[in-house]
Amino acid sequence: MLSSGIKMSIYYLPYIANLWLKVDQSTNLMLSHIITKGGVVAADERVSTYSIKFKSRRWHVIFFCNIFDLSALNSLVTHTIHNPEWNQGKFQRRRLFLLDLGHSFLSDHLQERATCSRVGGRPAIW
Repeated sequence: MLSSGIKMSIYYLPYIANLWLKVDQSTNLMLSHIITKGGVVAADERVSTYSIKFKSRRWHVIFFCNIFDLSALNSLVTHTIHNPEWNQGKFQRRRLFLLDLGHSFLSDHLQERATCSRVGGRPAIW
């Protein structure tokens, strides 16, 4: 009996125990998400600094831009792990890496374009 004269009874109901088990599992999931979300937030911040995103209504263009941004970040991380002395002491290593990446993507195209000469100016449209 409680001090106010109310009798308290405790009943064991299996579905309530299952409910508490589910709540406990979901809080563990939420805690693990909170603990590990720091990497996702840091990646989002780094990607948003230098991004190739632009407004588009086409989902595949937005998807490609996101994949390209994340793959550029992953390649920077891989490159700095294998070459820790690369641009050491520089403040904007990611910007320098993205410039080098863009030049490496375009270098073959620019060399091919420099060797091809167009004699008559613009090509004739048929």
